[in-house]
Amino acid sequence: MEQELVKWCEFERRITVLEMNLQQLVNQTLQMNKDVLTRFDNAAKTFDETSNRLTQLESRRV
Repeated sequence: MEQELVKWCEFERRITVLEMNLQQLVNQTLQMNKDVLTRFDNAAKTFDETSNRLTQLESRRV
């Protein structure tokens, strides 16, 4: 009986560790996604700014 209890306690401990590791992976993935979206947003802003500058330069040439 006591040995069975020890097995269950170890099983629960392992599950807890797995849950914590999974949560850490989820958090890391969310942060990576956020970083990628930020980079994409910055690239889009840079593209828009460059496009606007080119449009202004072209309109001055005419």
